[in-house]
Amino acid sequence: MPETSKSDIHNDLIQRQAAANSELTGCTTFPEMAGAIARHMPIEEGQFISINRLTRDSANQVFRLQTLAWAYPEEPYEGSASVEIPLPGSGYPLDFDAVDMNHALVIEQVQSSDRLNSTYRNWLGAYKVVSFANFPIRFAGRVIGTLGINGRNAPIQLSDEALTHFQLLANQLGALIEVNSLNMEVSFHEELIERQSRTFADLTANMNYEQMAAVVARHMLPTQGRFLGISQFLYDANGEVSGWQVVASANRERVYNWSDTLVMSWKAVSSALRQSVQEGKPFVMPAIREATGEEESSELHQLFATLQVESYVNIPMLVDDRPIATLLIMSRTANTFTHEEINAFANLGDQMSTLIHSRTLLEEAREAQTMALQLVQTNRNITLTDNMDDIGEALMGAMPSTVSGL
Repeated sequence: MPETSKSDIHNDLIQRQAAANSELTGCTTFPEMAGAIARHMPIEEGQFISINRLTRDSANQVFRLQTLAWAYPEEPYEGSASVEIPLPGSGYPLDFDAVDMNHALVIEQVQSSDRLNSTYRNWLGAYKVVSFANFPIRFAGRVIGTLGINGRNAPIQLSDEALTHFQLLANQLGALIEVNSLNMEVSFHEELIERQSRTFADLTANMNYEQMAAVVARHMLPTQGRFLGISQFLYDANGEVSGWQVVASANRERVYNWSDTLVMSWKAVSSALRQSVQEGKPFVMPAIREATGEEESSELHQLFATLQVESYVNIPMLVDDRPIATLLIMSRTANTFTHEEINAFANLGDQMSTLIHSRTLLEEAREAQTMALQLVQTNRNITLTDNMDDIGEALMGAMPSTVSGL
C-alpha cells in the first residue's frame, strides 16, 4: 500500500476519533455513548459496539459482566444482558490482573479460543458473537469495564492504529462511566426512598404474613432474581426459641403460602445468624459460596441451594426484645445488596414488628371483649333458669373451645 494511503487512513482515524470524542463529552446515558462511537468509528457490516461493566466480589474477583449499552451505527440500545461467571474459575474476563485485562484483547474465533472462560464463551455464542475486540475501561487505576467491538459474521481484524484510537476512547469512557454511575446512585437512592415510603403507606396492622410479603415484594423488589420470605419463630415450654418456619414467600408477581413446610431447628442455625437475631440486627450473607464456619447454616443453605439463592439479608422482627419473625430477602446474584437497601429493609422490619404487635394487641382485645360478652350472657342465662343441666350448658358455652367437661 502506498505511503500516502497509510497516511490517509491514519488521518481518517484521527478525525473519526476526534468526532467521537467530541460527541462523548455531551453524552449523559450509556446508549448515547455507545451510539457516538458506533457512528463515528470504522466498524464493518455485522459489527456493533458494546459498553460493559465488570462487577467484583469481596475478594476483588470478577464474577459478572453486564452490558450497559450496545449500538450499531444506525441505532443505540440500552443493555439488558449480563453473565454471571461461576467461581472459582479461570480465563478471560476473570483474570483481570492479567495482560488480557490491561491491554486490548482481540479474539478472532470465539468458539475455538482457549483464552476465554467457558461460561463467557457460551454467553457470547448465545448472542451469535463469533469474534470480538475488547478494550479495558479504567478509572482510578482499576479496570471497571470494557469497550467492545463485536462481530456476528466474520473475524474482527484491526490495525495497530485502530487499536490505539479505540483504546483512547475507552480511556475517555472511564471518567464518563464513573460520573454516570454516581448519578445513577443518586437516582437509585431517591427511588429507594420513594419505594420505601409507598411500602410504609400500604402496610397495615390487619394484614397477615402473606399480605405483608406481597406489599414488600411489590414495592421493594424491582430487580429480577430477587424474592423474599417471612419466617416465624417457635418457642419451647421454657420460653426459648426452638425453631423457625417459613410461612410465606413472594416475588413481584406472586405470593406463596409455606405454612405446611417443616420447622427448621434453631440450633442448626449458625451462631452468627442466631446472635444477630437476638440483637435485632440485620445479618448479611453477600455470597453463600464464601460462607465461613460460623456463618454456615446447614438446613437453611440446603433450602437456598434448591432455590438457587446466592446471597441474602435476614431482618429480624422483635416485639419487646423477643424475636417473633424474620424478613428474609434473597437474590440469585452474589454481592448484590447495597448498604442503602439493607437499611431500608431494616426500617421495614421495624415497622412490620410494630404492626404485628398492634395486630396481636387488637386480637387479644377482641378475644377479651368476646369473653366478657359471653360471661355477661352466661350470667343472664343462669339467673333465668333453675335447671342444673341448663346451668351446666350455659357455663360450658362460656368456656374456650379447648375446654371440655363431663
